[in-house]
Amino acid sequence: MSVGRNESCPCGSGKKYKKCCMKKEKVVQLKGLREEKFYQQKAALTGQISEFLHTELPTSKFLPLETQFKKRTNHQLETNAYPIFTQFWLTFCYTFDNGMRGIDWFLKEKGNRLTQEEREMAEQWAQLKLQFVEAVDRTEDYTLFKDLHTEETYKVSNSPENLPYYFPWMSTIGLLEKMGDRYYFNGVREIKSPKNIDHAKKYVDKLVEEHGLSHEQVMRDYYPEILQAAESTLEDGDIKETELTHYHHQYKLHDVERVENFLYNNELFEIDVWNEEKKQLIWVNSKKIYTDNMLDEPAILMSLHATIEIRDNMLQISTYEEEILHAFSKKIEKLNDAMELVNEEKETFLSPLNVSIQQSVVRLSKETPHYFGLYTQLNNQEEIDQPIPAYNNQSLRELMAEGKTDVVDIHLKDSEYNMYHHVMRAFEDVDVTADFNTVRKELGLPLSPFVTGGEKRYSSISEVPIEKERNTVILRSDIPIYEGLGFTPTTVDAFYTADMVSFYVEKTKGKSAATEKKYRTNLYDLRELLEEKEIDSWDACDMSVWEAIFTEDIFEMYDQYMSKTHYKEFTSTIKALIKELAKEDKIAVEKEIIELVKQCEQKFFG
Repeated sequence: MSVGRNESCPCGSGKKYKKCCMKKEKVVQLKGLREEKFYQQKAALTGQISEFLHTELPTSKFLPLETQFKKRTNHQLETNAYPIFTQFWLTFCYTFDNGMRGIDWFLKEKGNRLTQEEREMAEQWAQLKLQFVEAVDRTEDYTLFKDLHTEETYKVSNSPENLPYYFPWMSTIGLLEKMGDRYYFNGVREIKSPKNIDHAKKYVDKLVEEHGLSHEQVMRDYYPEILQAAESTLEDGDIKETELTHYHHQYKLHDVERVENFLYNNELFEIDVWNEEKKQLIWVNSKKIYTDNMLDEPAILMSLHATIEIRDNMLQISTYEEEILHAFSKKIEKLNDAMELVNEEKETFLSPLNVSIQQSVVRLSKETPHYFGLYTQLNNQEEIDQPIPAYNNQSLRELMAEGKTDVVDIHLKDSEYNMYHHVMRAFEDVDVTADFNTVRKELGLPLSPFVTGGEKRYSSISEVPIEKERNTVILRSDIPIYEGLGFTPTTVDAFYTADMVSFYVEKTKGKSAATEKKYRTNLYDLRELLEEKEIDSWDACDMSVWEAIFTEDIFEMYDQYMSKTHYKEFTSTIKALIKELAKEDKIAVEKEIIELVKQCEQKFFG
């Protein structure tokens, strides 16, 4: 629907259309026409220069130069990019035998045949200098780039022809020419990450110092080598990759029901999938909660020791930690008759040194965008104090303490660039960026202008205890054991239940009725005593709890009458249980408890 010049502007400003948005639309249209004419003129002039160079440099001369360019860039560019980059290099950088670059040679030979506009543009091109530039801010109309050598800033047009895409802190080596109040890239350039361009910049600084040349001269003379340097983030001699191994152990299940029951009831294993066809569990190393003021509900991050899958009477455990396989073997020792190791495999591969491989799972609410799963795994706040292999295992905080602010700043810029790149490639439409400002605040660095929420953005990640999230399932054949030890439906999920039952089964299997009665009686008593305590874990059973059990509680249970034999049977049973718990790292005061028992036996019965 068209709007009359004198009608109220549809934007709601209250002004007439001709005094409001009609003006803005005309400005936009005028700008578009100016840009269209600008690009047409650029294309025409580029064509003339290309024709001139191909005339002066027939194929017999051009191909050797292209081969030289490929060699000097160490063949780092895409094959189809070489003719374009070679043309750019010959136009703006390479000095021919006549002492001139392509643009200077063209102006000398063809300048008088150009229109005034063409000549002015060509002369402007001849004055352009190669620059390392980095995006440092962005508006709807332009992206602000900073020259990393002079720190001068340029408002670079966001027009699709000039910047077809955008990443935070995107960087490049290129030429910037001015048209109106905006700058435009001239010729070819590759968008790189901050670390890549920083590596190339350091290479240039080194050449300036070694050869005593100006910065501008080095950028021209060594353009192919600089492009190659921008392909890497490593200094000469740095270790580029580290070897990683993914282990897989397969077990044949002889008693599927018992194995499944054991894994299902073990609080270390989270259920991921549990149906008739497939049962998959994750062995959780740690559980963390990620909160963000751009999120209505927190996300849960679980780092994993391993994944476990049961399918077709086979169990497979997969992990990057070989010691986890040994730990798993220990945990299933009591199931040796129910499962058998039948195959061991491992995959070895190389990984970039600064990339840590860790199995993890993120759980989000239904309303949370899936890309927050990547933000949760990013964990840059934890990286503040974690050793980073690429920096000699120093953390970001340690680097800051040593005054290496630039290293930390570039590291965070690079992480933000790569995260945005990865998220956009995976999801395309992203309303909220990852949070890099919380960590920047923590380290005292300038905030990123590209983070959604700016200075008000806040996120945190903190560890939470791993808790059992499902009820214990008891095999029908095991019900008499639980009942014999006094467990009821209300106590079967207590923190000590599985350990006591497992201990009882192990100690009484194939033993006499007297031995079975000894363990059943004493474990029954311990269960009753623990039920009276307000504790929810073995860790909470500190020395005061055990002292009360051995010096007061057990005597009160039997109205102060307890024989020496009875007491020693009780303490020997508990000592054996403590030793088993200590083997599984569930109790840290084993020696102290054993010494306490010894003192109590001496005190009460000599």
